[in-house]
Amino acid sequence: IAMNIHTAIISTAIFLIVAIGLFGNISFVFTVFRNRRIRTIRAYLLSILCLMHIIMLLHNIINVFRNMTGVQLSKQECIFALTIPPTIYAVSHQAFLYLILGIDVLVSLIFPSRYIRIRSLPYVLSLQVPCVLYSSSFITASAFYDDDRKIVACNPPDAFPVVVNRVRTTCGLAIGSIVLLIYLVVTIMLIR
Repeated sequence: IAMNIHTAIISTAIFLIVAIGLFGNISFVFTVFRNRRIRTIRAYLLSILCLMHIIMLLHNIINVFRNMTGVQLSKQECIFALTIPPTIYAVSHQAFLYLILGIDVLVSLIFPSRYIRIRSLPYVLSLQVPCVLYSSSFITASAFYDDDRKIVACNPPDAFPVVVNRVRTTCGLAIGSIVLLIYLVVTIMLIR
């Protein structure tokens, strides 16, 4: 396996970042589920966010091995690789979950007495429904739009068909903007 110095440096850096990310995410999830006192709605939501991030990090390890060995996949091969559908799902679920987390913070500030009486598990599970629908829609759309082409890396942005990626990017920008606005409102509420 011939690997140039740049690939070796980048691969090493990615492995290091992934290792740190895996440690942090796994530690958070483990802590939440081991410590009953911190099992709050927000801790459960953040744990789900960590699980989605773990899926993405594990995919990056596989992608680094592909890059180190010089394996280049077509988009179609990438989509049918066992790692990309869960990663596409995780990326999309995570994006929408940021919106859910922002809305949850806002609801807890606007309706504090009602919020503390909410049963955590049913509430958290019901908040996953829009995340699941949002994420599943991109996987479904990717199956219907075929634009088989060679791609540099088998990662979610490249694995999506161009049309689907445009929609996903636009939705991601809209969701990101809404999240920023929500946290701006939350900041103003906390300052007052």
